[in-house]
Amino acid sequence: MYSTLLANLRNSGWEMAVRKEVKKFLEKAGDDVNAKEAFDAVKDMARREIPQDAKKKLYDQVLEFVIAANNRK
Repeated sequence: MYSTLLANLRNSGWEMAVRKEVKKFLEKAGDDVNAKEAFDAVKDMARREIPQDAKKKLYDQVLEFVIAANNRK
């Protein structure tokens, strides 16, 4: 499931857009920045930019898992 989602994000250009945003932040922030600060700076943009089809595929996979787990009871 994880590898499929990651492949979808890479193919959509999302990964490169997030990398570009991180690079822009790091250039502006300088050397005195940690990973949490970089993450906090780009997380809203990264969430907004996730393509609808990737969100739908993940939703479908989670729903399938929940249904399968419920049927095992």
